[in-house]
Amino acid sequence: MSDLEDGKLEYNFLIRDVHLELLQAAAQKYDLTDENKALRVILDYVNSEGDPEEIFGVKRCLHC
Repeated sequence: MSDLEDGKLEYNFLIRDVHLELLQAAAQKYDLTDENKALRVILDYVNSEGDPEEIFGVKRCLHC
């Protein structure tokens, strides 16, 4: 993990190819900088408006 500008941290995550495609498509559709920004938008939403029980308490095993 390394520090970047604006308080951002660089961190590696393991995601599936379909998740990366979703982030890239969202970045393009909504004119975001890149898939990193798309992920930060999702995380900001989860952090501010998301219901933790709905997000993490429901098992959605799409790729098991």
